[in-house]
Amino acid sequence: MKIVTFRRESDNFDDIYNDPVIKKCFRQKMKWKNFLRITVEDEKVLSYIELKFGEAIVNKIVPDRSPIPNVDYSPKR
Repeated sequence: MKIVTFRRESDNFDDIYNDPVIKKCFRQKMKWKNFLRITVEDEKVLSYIELKFGEAIVNKIVPDRSPIPNVDYSPKR
């Protein structure tokens, strides 16, 4: 199983919901404001999803806020 997260400003994911290839492989769907997260059972469908809806896929929802050496702090040498 693989989890794929989509983000769109329009908050319209009807094309993903109604796609006949993906519709058969949904395991779980979760939607919140401007985001859609799906769990797909079939690993073969992931290539299809990435090709057709790749511009809407996000890897990280929360940005990395870890401190940067020499920017946020000075490391001891």
